[in-house]
Amino acid sequence: MGIKRWDSQRSFFMDENDEVIVDFIGKFENLYFDFDHVCFKLGIKNNIKHLNASEHWHFTLYYDDESKGKIADFFKEDIKFLGYRFGRQIWTGEWVGDAR
Repeated sequence: MGIKRWDSQRSFFMDENDEVIVDFIGKFENLYFDFDHVCFKLGIKNNIKHLNASEHWHFTLYYDDESKGKIADFFKEDIKFLGYRFGRQIWTGEWVGDAR
């Protein structure tokens, strides 16, 4: 299985039978805490640093209704599985694997 430019996020952590093949799925918006969880599981110190931070508008302001629709359609399975709505994440009440 090669990585295509527009592979879904699910293609990185699910097999061809839609079974999750990883123990944990971290999210960028929770990067520090999710990385901390991984470090704890591995028994190593979390040394992650936020370098070269930039100021910018919230990402939703860069999209119009048409582009939102295209993204929602193209990534609908990722959005559903990962519990997202445009502009924010929704809690589905379940962690994947042994996440917490």
